[in-house]
Amino acid sequence: MEKTGKLNEAEYEDMKRHPIYGYELLKNIPGIPPSIALTALQHHEREDGQGNPLRMGGKDIHLHAKIGAIADVFHAMSSNRV
Repeated sequence: MEKTGKLNEAEYEDMKRHPIYGYELLKNIPGIPPSIALTALQHHEREDGQGNPLRMGGKDIHLHAKIGAIADVFHAMSSNRV
């Protein structure tokens, strides 16, 4: 979905749950390694523990999620969005 204006509070709260939604969709698909679901779940976690949705930090974040986070931040910085 592409929205042309700012998200309202309810939309923003729902958007912040997208890592959980992605994890739930991926975790039980046969043939997908668990690291893929963890990447979806943890890609907004941060080294200092200030990310979301679980406020994990440092060594508790899967390496693949850290790599995914870099790609996600690059995409956010290089995309034209509100």
